Parts: sequence; C-alpha cells; structure tokens
Amino acid sequence: MEKQSLSMNAKNPVSTELLQQLLNASDIGWWQLDFGKREMTCSPLAAELFGTDRTRITFDEVCLLPREEHRAQIYTRCAALKVTDTLDETFVTTNGNKCLQIKAVKVRTDPRTNTRTAFGSVRRVTSGTPESAELAAINQNYKAAQRNYSHLAQLIEHLPIGYLRINILRDKTDRAVDYLLSYINQQAGRILGIRTQDFTGKTASETGADPQESLPRFRHIPSGDSREHFWQAPASERICRCLLYNTPGDDDELVILLEDITEARRSEEQLRRAKERAEESNRLKSAFLANMSHEIRTPLNAIVGFSQVIADEEDAETRHELSNIIQSNNELLQRLIEDVLDISKIESNTLTFVLANHEMKALMKDIYSIILLRMPENVELRLDDCQPFTLYTDRSRLTQVLTNLLTNAIKHTKKGYICFGYDVTEQEIRFYVTDTGEGIPDDQLERVFDRFVKLTQWTNGVGLGLAISKALVTKLGGRIEVTSQQGVGSTFSVIFPR
Repeated sequence: MEKQSLSMNAKNPVSTELLQQLLNASDIGWWQLDFGKREMTCSPLAAELFGTDRTRITFDEVCLLPREEHRAQIYTRCAALKVTDTLDETFVTTNGNKCLQIKAVKVRTDPRTNTRTAFGSVRRVTSGTPESAELAAINQNYKAAQRNYSHLAQLIEHLPIGYLRINILRDKTDRAVDYLLSYINQQAGRILGIRTQDFTGKTASETGADPQESLPRFRHIPSGDSREHFWQAPASERICRCLLYNTPGDDDELVILLEDITEARRSEEQLRRAKERAEESNRLKSAFLANMSHEIRTPLNAIVGFSQVIADEEDAETRHELSNIIQSNNELLQRLIEDVLDISKIESNTLTFVLANHEMKALMKDIYSIILLRMPENVELRLDDCQPFTLYTDRSRLTQVLTNLLTNAIKHTKKGYICFGYDVTEQEIRFYVTDTGEGIPDDQLERVFDRFVKLTQWTNGVGLGLAISKALVTKLGGRIEVTSQQGVGSTFSVIFPR
C-alpha cells in the first residue's frame, strides 16, 4: 500500500502552489520558527492574520504580535519548542484585535547543524464556528483585564526590586531539561549586571549557564509556595536576597524577586568593624594608661630618689654620677611626655605641619652632629655622601622621624656601625638608616610599628617612637619600610615621592 501510495503521488503530483491555494481557501496560514537564526518566516496570509506586512521577522518582533497581556504566555510557549514539539494556543493580536489559533505541525532538529525549527499553522477563530463561544469569552476577559494588566506591567518594570519570570522547559518524557528567562525587569538587570535585552527570551543554556544547577531547587518548591536564599551575582558581585515563588496553577512558571542588600551588608560590616574598633580602642586606652603609669613612675622614682641621695652625698665623683643618672631620667621623662603629646595630636588629627623647601644635605649634617654625641663606644656613626636635593616637607617632623630611627638603632647595636643617608631616583627620595645590630625576627617585623612594642624589655623607652614615626611619615605623604636579618642588622627606609 505504501508503494502504491507513493506511485500515485508520483503520477499525480500536487504542486506547492496548489497546496498554498488550498490553505488560503481554508483561511489557514503557515509559519516556521528558526531558532538558529532567531527569526520567523510565514505565508502572506499568515502575515496578514498576525497583523504584519512582512513574511520574515525576528523573534523580538514576533514577541510583539500578541497583545501585551498575552505576550508572555505566547512567547514562552513558542520558546518551549526548543525542547518540546507541541503547541496549541489562542491569542488576540496587537494589530487588528484578531483572535488566532496557532498549532505546531512539525518540530525537528537538523542532525548536521543542530538547528531547531518548528513548522505550524495559524487560523482565525471566527463566529459561526465551534470556537465562537471561546472567542467571545476570551475577548470579554481580555477587555476586562487589559487596563489592569497594562498598569501592572508598568509597575513591575519600574519596581525598586528585581523581578524575573522563568519557565521550566520539559522534553517529550516530561523531564525538566532547561528553563527560559521569560522576563527580566530593569532593576533585575542592574542588580545582575546584565543587559536585559541580551538575556530575555533565552534559555539558561543559551546564556552559558548550567540549568541543572538551578532546576532541582526550582522543582522542589510546591505550587503557591516560596523559598528564600542569599546569592551573589557573578557579573556585578552584588549580594542579593532572593525569593523564589512558584505561581499557582502552573508548576513550570516561577517568579524570582531580587533585593539588592549589598549596601545593607556593607553597613552591617562597617558597624561590626566600628564596634570592634571601639572595643579595641577601649582596650588600648586601658593598656595605654597602665603603660604610662608604669613608664612615668620609673624615671620619676629615679629622679626623686637620687635627688634625696645627692643632697646628702659629700663625695664629688659620686655626686657627679648621681647627677648624670638624674639628667638621664629627666631626658627619658621629657621624651615620654613629648611622645604622649604627639600620639594625642595624631589621634585627634590636630597635628600641624609647616611645609617649605629644605636642603636635605644640610639636614643630614645637622642630624649627624646631634646623634654623634649619643653614640656608645664600639659603634661608629657613618653619614653617606649624598647629592644636593631640595624637598618640600616639614623639616622639624622629618628630623624627628630620622632621629627616632637612629635612636632606635643605637639601642639595638652593641658593636659595628650605624649608617644613614638618602638616595634619589626619578620618582622618589629614600632616606635610610642601616645598623649592624641584633636584627628583628621575621615574625616580629609586622609589629615593630605598633604602639608599646618593645622587642627586648631591657631597652630604654616605651615603644612609641616607631609608631609615631610611621604616623608622621604617612601624614607627610610617604611610607616607611623595614628589612632585617636576625643577628646581622636592620634597615629602615622612609620614602617620599618627588
């Protein structure tokens, strides 16, 4: 029978023109969706029914053929043809308000190009047919809902939260294989860091996402129920609170609401850090008072005690030694008070600077003359030869910083030398202080600029000099660095841009 049928067809071929005439006589148009080219071709009659004057239009134009309140459903059902082969929908057109029925006749995937195409028919549902009652009901419902839908669509588009509508796509075996991004409002695009027109109407696979990562979560939400979770958008790195809602009556359609909580999280983090800083500040204040109480009492006890002894001492040599001890503790107490005042000014941001152009070579010689008087035996002070250079800075504060570094080197150098100077490049000037002292352990390098840090408890001072130096250098627009090797020595560098 099959061969006979083929023979009869061969003997009595039906031309394409005749088939088209038969379709036209039946008021049936044909259309074809090409998912590879993302366009639709159709017959002239189909174009007339759809309300367009062209027989080849893009998917974006296809989306506009139904009236606004029907577009989402029709577009979703047509897009589902990427994985399914059934379509039977009725809708009203934008142009002409015609009620049309579209059906898919053949859906196939080209095995060579993997291109998906769908071929189908379109006809008008008119009075006098069995569908006339359905048409009347559709028109009545559409007219009643049209105004409300238009307002709702505008509201959703301009919501201050992100709104996405997705539709789960199933294959012939009713297995969920992908999902379609049916609608994305403006705020969702901003939160996700995407152009909505580049993603709306595409499946997850087409956007480069793996649908199987999200489908299990979507399927486990009962109809009319919702789930909430937190998520970070990969493109914009915005932190979102997501509400996934499974719309009643259609388990394959979900609405996702996105709330950008990045700023809220940032505020929470700032509050948390502020709380930690306040607690740390309170702890440091207590530690500061405890340290100051101890450090001030130490030189004061020496001054008071030896002052009483010296008054009763008759031996001149002993009186001289006691006088030196009192003088040394006076200087220690004076430095301590000056350091405390500097720390207070730095903390209250009331530290003032007197900026002017100063010749650095002359400054180095002045510092050398001051420090040379403090040098212990067995330690040599060296000033490297430096080229003349003028720097716009506060001379007094820069002198204080370099003096602190040299004083610190003297404390930790028992023999060898202490060398200082500066070198100049096209971008910066680097002051340095190098010693052959005991060096700093690697695990202590990050702590040396902290307050009240003394690597050896038997050295003089309270551990404020380097902390003050770093704060002064930072406020002058530079940076301070340290390199050290334990048992070999250390180098402190102060760097300013030219």
